[in-house]
Amino acid sequence: LTGSEPTQFRTAIAAVGVAELAASGGSALVGFLQSGTGASAVAVQNKLRQAPVQPNAGEFGAFTNVTITTATLLAAFTAAMADGRPVELSGAYTINGPITPTDVVNGAELHIILKDEVTITVDAGATAFNRVFYAESATVTSHSITGGGTLTIDCANLAASGIWLRHTAASTGGTVILNAPVHVKNVKAPTGITISTGILTLGRFERIIMRSPTVEDVDRTDAVGESSGIYCGGFDGEVEIYSPVVRRVYYGPGTGDADCIKCFGRFSGTTNNRREGSVRIYSPVLEDGQVRLYKDQCGDTVVFAPW
Repeated sequence: LTGSEPTQFRTAIAAVGVAELAASGGSALVGFLQSGTGASAVAVQNKLRQAPVQPNAGEFGAFTNVTITTATLLAAFTAAMADGRPVELSGAYTINGPITPTDVVNGAELHIILKDEVTITVDAGATAFNRVFYAESATVTSHSITGGGTLTIDCANLAASGIWLRHTAASTGGTVILNAPVHVKNVKAPTGITISTGILTLGRFERIIMRSPTVEDVDRTDAVGESSGIYCGGFDGEVEIYSPVVRRVYYGPGTGDADCIKCFGRFSGTTNNRREGSVRIYSPVLEDGQVRLYKDQCGDTVVFAPW
C-alpha cells in the first residue's frame, strides 16, 4: 500500500489480510454484484464456480504440460457432474481407468467443452475396465459435448465403452446433444462384461442428436453378449444422427448381436411389438457389422442414403 488509496480500501485490506485473501477460501470473502436493476450480491467464489471446470489449469492437483493423471480427471469430472457444470478439455490425455464416477449418481450430467482437438487414450498397461465416460441417474438428465475440436477416445481394447449415458426415470425428458464430432475406436468388453459399444444412450430421452460420430473396431471377449457401434435404447422422442461412420463391429468368440447402429425405442405395447420414438439417420457410412449394419425397433425410422 502507498497510503494514497481510499480509506475504505486500506481499512478493508487491514481487516481481512492479504494472507486470508490468498488462501483457498479467499474468493468467498470478496463480493460480486452483477450490473442491472435488482441484482443481488454474491461471493466471487460462487460466481467463479459457474465457470467450466478446467483440469488443465491445475484446479485438481499438480499437473504438467505433458501429463494429467487419471485421478486428476476423475476428480474434475466428479465435481463438475455433481452440479451440471461442463469440463473443458484440451490436448492429449493418457488414462488407466474410468475418468467419471463408476456408480449411479442421481442428477449427474456429463457436459464437455472441447477447447481444441482432444485425444483420450487408455494406457496399454491398464487393467481392463468397463466405461471411459459414464453417467447414470434415476432422475431425468441431459448431456452434451460441444466445442471447436474432435473428441477421440482410443479404448486400446481395454475398455468396453467409450461413452455411456443413461437415465432410468419413469418420465420422458432430457437430451443428449453431441454437436462436436466424437471418434471412439478399439472398443472391447473384457471378461465378465457382456455389452461392448462405442457410444450408448439409454432411457426415456426426448431428443438425441449426434453430429459426425465415428466408431471403429468394436469386439467382445466373452462368447455371450452384444456389440454395437452406436446404440440408442429406450427413448421416447427423436433421434437424429448426422453423417455417422461405423466400421468393424464383431461379436467375439461366440454369437449374438453385432450391429453398426442399433436404435430401440421404448416398448409401449404388445400389439405388433409397438415401440415409441422416431429415428432419422443422414448419410451414414456403415461397414462390416458382423450381424447387421443397422437394427431398429421404433415407431418411425428413415435412413437417408447414400450408405
